[in-house]
Amino acid sequence: MLNEFNGVSTYIYSWHHVCWATYLRMGFVEVITTLKPYAFMVLLQFGYSGMFVISVASIKSGMNHFVLVVYRNVIAAIVIAPFALYFERKVRPKMTLTTVIKIAALALLEPVLDQNLYYMGANLTSASFASALYNMIPAMTFIMAIILREKLPWRIKQPKQQLAHRDLISSGKLRVLSNTLESYSAELSLATLICLMGAMMSSVVTLAVEGANAKPWSIGWDMRLATAVYSGVICSGITYYVQGIVMKERGPVFVTAFNPICMIITAILGSIILAEQITLGSVIGAVIIVIGLYALIWGKSKDQASQSSDTSASLQLPVAATDSRKLESNSRHSK
Repeated sequence: MLNEFNGVSTYIYSWHHVCWATYLRMGFVEVITTLKPYAFMVLLQFGYSGMFVISVASIKSGMNHFVLVVYRNVIAAIVIAPFALYFERKVRPKMTLTTVIKIAALALLEPVLDQNLYYMGANLTSASFASALYNMIPAMTFIMAIILREKLPWRIKQPKQQLAHRDLISSGKLRVLSNTLESYSAELSLATLICLMGAMMSSVVTLAVEGANAKPWSIGWDMRLATAVYSGVICSGITYYVQGIVMKERGPVFVTAFNPICMIITAILGSIILAEQITLGSVIGAVIIVIGLYALIWGKSKDQASQSSDTSASLQLPVAATDSRKLESNSRHSK
């Protein structure tokens, strides 16, 4: 009898230990799952900061920004394509005409317009200024989510206007990307197609601007090659894929909420590597931009919370009414 009791107690203890270990493991997995989007976006900001600094250094040393865009997207497509072919060979959605149009729009907005406008503006200003204006994207993303048919000015006059128009294009890109992922959920394949089509479009633009001159296309084992490889692998290839994953879970505004981190890192790297001066005015302006950015995100989170509570209340009302009717009918039958 005592042996049976000891066996049962040992079994209960072992089962309790297994359950507790499973609970801790599940809790750890939930924490990792929750923190994963935040970790991804923070790491992307470090990648963007490096791109801001080395691309400005390369362009100011004489590299043609049209050629840089072409090389950047060709390298990104070459790096991502093998992973897309292997990992998404069974889950790749069917390509439709609507999806092709959306991918072409993304290629036009990001590689052709966005990257070229950024390089043009950053060449005439600084890496810190370019990363500071990068924080305008969340507000523009939010506005374009409400007003999608507003007529927008596209004339480019000044360096700061080039960067502002670049942010406007980036916000439109995020809206189109979020919409495209709903119908074409293969992130690696989508990133490959965007980079490939963007490289083709950028090649046409470069040939139209530079003509048959082969000198801008020359590149060696120097900073120009490092800029093209770094920008292509980190800021075009990996960024498209990671943004697609996070955007499917949290939306485009969440993706742009981490831009102030990039601004801070770029300002530090720019002052060290490019000898850029950090003035009091730039610090005050950066603080104002960050406050405005997170005020926008706070307002959006409150709006989403109120909408979800209204939706849940509307779903619960019929159930409550049904329960009350059942109680009334039961009371009548009991009488």
